[in-house]
Amino acid sequence: MTLSNGRILVAVNGIFAVSRQRGGEFLASFSSQLQNSILRKELDVAIQGNDPPSLLSCIVGENSDSEDETEDCTTFHCHLKFECATREEAVAAFVDNKPKLFRWDESAVNHPPFYLLRPPQINVWTVAPEAPDAPPNPKPTPTPPGCRLFCLNANLHVRPEHRQEFLQLLEHARSESIQEPLCVEYQFGESLTTPNSFHVHQAYMGDNGGKEGFDKHATTQHYQKWNDFSKDENKDPFVTKPVGYTFRPGFPAPSPLLLLDGGNGHELKQRGVISDGSFLAGLLANEQQPEIVQSVHREFVRDAGCHIITTNSFVAVPDRVERDLFTCSGNDNCYTQEDVQERTRQLIQAAVHCARTVAKEFPERNIQVAGTIPPLTECYVASLVPTTSLSSLVLTYRFLIETLVQADVDILLAETLSTSREAIAIVKAMSQLKQPPPPLWIALTIDDFNNNPTTLRSGEPLDQALNDIFQEALAAIISIRALGVNCASPAAVTRAIPVLVQAANNQPQRPQILAYANAFQTTTSEWLARSDEYPYIHDSSDIPALMIVASGEVNCDHDYDAQGVLKPEVYGQYAKEWRALGATIIGGCCGSSPSHLQAVATELGLDSRR
Repeated sequence: MTLSNGRILVAVNGIFAVSRQRGGEFLASFSSQLQNSILRKELDVAIQGNDPPSLLSCIVGENSDSEDETEDCTTFHCHLKFECATREEAVAAFVDNKPKLFRWDESAVNHPPFYLLRPPQINVWTVAPEAPDAPPNPKPTPTPPGCRLFCLNANLHVRPEHRQEFLQLLEHARSESIQEPLCVEYQFGESLTTPNSFHVHQAYMGDNGGKEGFDKHATTQHYQKWNDFSKDENKDPFVTKPVGYTFRPGFPAPSPLLLLDGGNGHELKQRGVISDGSFLAGLLANEQQPEIVQSVHREFVRDAGCHIITTNSFVAVPDRVERDLFTCSGNDNCYTQEDVQERTRQLIQAAVHCARTVAKEFPERNIQVAGTIPPLTECYVASLVPTTSLSSLVLTYRFLIETLVQADVDILLAETLSTSREAIAIVKAMSQLKQPPPPLWIALTIDDFNNNPTTLRSGEPLDQALNDIFQEALAAIISIRALGVNCASPAAVTRAIPVLVQAANNQPQRPQILAYANAFQTTTSEWLARSDEYPYIHDSSDIPALMIVASGEVNCDHDYDAQGVLKPEVYGQYAKEWRALGATIIGGCCGSSPSHLQAVATELGLDSRR
């Protein structure tokens, strides 16, 4: 399938015969391999050029046909989708240089931990293109909560003389099937290696673990046409008998925990870099005191065991740079907007350089650099975000994203967004890029007071905001790889995670769940309320009562140190709860230090040295 950006869609169907006693371990290891591929945004393959395949989605599950099982063996199936630049690069990636994901599976047959009983069967195929006016496939309609999918992977090797009729039947079956109410996806395509060998992936929902949809599909006229063709003894259309495998995805598969770093600004303040309470000095430190910025990054990696470090560029946006570095210097008439953009670009590049320098110090750890995409105006003040046209937001976000991509970040982390409009503008900006971007993570900042329902600082209900963002992402064909909340009290983050999980489970490409909270005892909502920036407080006497709601019973004075910072061991306990609720990427926001992330690693049984 050719995507709107000119790239092609490549699918992988895999079959894994696993020792029945080691099925859980296999799933965890398989998921870990995929998570690393998603995080790196590419497979570890030796191909020429700088445009490797990008993993878009994966489902994996156990065989649904008990007749294929034995006492000692259970079979797992997977269906993965990758975005590739060209068919030639797909062949180079998946055929000429087999990805580590598949080499690992083969090596597991003869080496500990002996997950596999025989080498896996891997079929790689290009997804057949669809008409521009074809309905979405897979459907963007969320799968009802608690509903499992029932999937079919099939292999069909057709005789050359029947190829054209066969393709017409498949295309007709796809266009008709995707319109069935319980059909979620129907795709087919030709093997990358064997001409006239085709593969199919179908997914259905409904009762009986999704099989209701499959059973109803088998009663349709288009299915009957296909059945008549395949069983026509006069034609004998296939070289070998078609083979199909059904399975129910156990998605989401177990995901390894990733540790994001903590608050760079607080750490720089502790080191004397920031003394006036603003972020400006911290931003300039990337150029003027890079060794101090790098020491902060280094402590998060070395001491806390963080897998991802965030660029120290939170206020590197044109409006802030113009206000703080141009207008305030008295040069009101001596600069252009091009000057402002160039200075902003330089500051972002310096921040990425500081983070990348530290990441390279730990080559065995594969440390990732997340480029921050912050609010374009004052943090938390949703009223400053344009409510009419998004064009100015999109333009500026595109500039920031292109600068980060050119500086070679591994992840684009859009964080501390107070409104869904900001996230939607970022998605629109991503869709305008000329080259494939790194994975996009989105973190929204939520109200510490209002917990029924959980809302953004704009007052938007979190669930509705997530729905609007996902709808835009689906329309723009942009994959949100991680979704979360940040810059709120730990109790507020705890309340938000079930909402995030529900939204993520309803997406055809399920994102990871991201959670990182503030460590200060005074919450952002309290601070905003006292500064007249809160949307619904008209009497400051209401604040104490609201703080009880925001804090919760566990947010007691003895949880904080003398400076009003949450104790690391308490933050670790929150993180343990977030993990149990479904968070797979955990970090820290304002006030959090390497000690807080080290406590998270300890609480969750991670080795901070790895």
